[in-house]
Amino acid sequence: MPRKRPRIIAPAGQVGGGLRAGLAGLNPYRNALQGEGILTADNAQLVGNDQADAARRRAAVQAAYAQFGGSLPAGFKDQYGDLADPNVRDLAARNPYSDVSKIDRTFRENVANNLAARTASGVQLSGGTQLQNQDQLYQRGNSEYNAANAFLSNLANQNDQYAQASYGRVMDAAGNLTSAQKRLIDNGIIPESPVPTMAARTAAALKAKSKPKLIKAKPIGSRNMNPRGGRR
Repeated sequence: MPRKRPRIIAPAGQVGGGLRAGLAGLNPYRNALQGEGILTADNAQLVGNDQADAARRRAAVQAAYAQFGGSLPAGFKDQYGDLADPNVRDLAARNPYSDVSKIDRTFRENVANNLAARTASGVQLSGGTQLQNQDQLYQRGNSEYNAANAFLSNLANQNDQYAQASYGRVMDAAGNLTSAQKRLIDNGIIPESPVPTMAARTAAALKAKSKPKLIKAKPIGSRNMNPRGGRR
């Protein structure tokens, strides 16, 4: 049974780890392919571009989170681990100029101003004071909600831009691989013959079964005949 030849797999996923993984499963001429100068240079440029884009995305996401400065919603998924460093979250929480810090400061100032005004009017203990405080709580919650949505929208935009650029690099890597294979073939470095497909193997098996089997008749006087001329 012929040894199965590994398929050539185009890189998938993140370009940095995908290029080497894609070349790892090639047939025996992979050494020539991996050493192909143009392919090596092209792929190195793709990996460098991917790393640069990832660094820009990470910086943008961390800056946006520092500007937001609030708690992340339940179920939040940090797709690329840009906020995995606890120091990043700690700095955002302690940023006095973050959106959440400014919202909280505005809330406390409004509550204090309302209380001072109602105290001056002698109605600080009335039900109106409590209603105004509840209204300020609502305004703070609404502002924090809007700030969180703005951060999440920014985050999604950064991730989407990176994902689209990364996908384009994966397609470029596949094209680089095809071009390199063509250059090798043009120079006489040819991969192994491909393994027959399932359809070809099935057709060959059916063809073999369709051939009639010839039964050779044993000659007279063989061991099938007894010494007296009759059959055993």
